[in-house]
Amino acid sequence: MGAMDTRTRVATRSRRYSDEQKEHAVRMVFELREELGTSSGTVTRVARQLGCGEESLRRGVAQAEVDAGSVTTLGDAE
Repeated sequence: MGAMDTRTRVATRSRRYSDEQKEHAVRMVFELREELGTSSGTVTRVARQLGCGEESLRRGVAQAEVDAGSVTTLGDAE
């Protein structure tokens, strides 16, 4: 593997998405959850469809749930 291959690989890992793209992906997860009646596998499915990072999308969905008040943090439970 040459130096060019390394730079290309690193560049694809550090992709940046606009706020609009992130919001769209999160919205797609919520819409798919509603359509299917389950949350199982929805993040993976949307991430693959859009070609974005699964964990990044999972964090975005979790943050949106907290922001909407549908999930409480551990600190709130005490």
